[in-house]
Amino acid sequence: MSRVDLVRASLWISFAFNLFAAYIFADPSSAIGAWLDLPADTHPLYRALAAYLIAAFGLSYGWLARQEDPHQPLLAFGAFGKAGVFAVATLLWWNDAASGLVVGLASGDLALALFWFWALLVAQMMR
Repeated sequence: MSRVDLVRASLWISFAFNLFAAYIFADPSSAIGAWLDLPADTHPLYRALAAYLIAAFGLSYGWLARQEDPHQPLLAFGAFGKAGVFAVATLLWWNDAASGLVVGLASGDLALALFWFWALLVAQMMR
C-alpha cells in the first residue's frame, strides 16, 4: 500500500469518526453522550454549531479521500485541527471540565494528526 493509499484510508476513517462525533455533539443527551459525561443541558445553538463544524470537517475529509492525491495544504489544516481537538480535550480534562473518556476518544484525533504530519513530512522530503 502506498503512502497516498494510507492517507486516503485514514481520511475515510476520519470522515466516519467526525460524522459520528457530530451526531454525539448534536444530541449530548443520547446514551453515548451520557456515557461520555457530556452536558445534556447545552444550549441548542452551541450544539448545532459544534455538530455542524465537526460534520463539515468530516465531509472535507471524505472529499479529500476521493482525490487522486489529497491536497497537502488541506491535509495540513486537518492535521492542525485534529491536534487542536486533542489539546482542547486534554485541557478541559485537566480542569475537570471533560471526562477521561473524551480525552480517550480525542486520542484518535491525535493519532490521525500525527499520521498526517508524518505523511506531509515524507511528501516534502520526496520533493
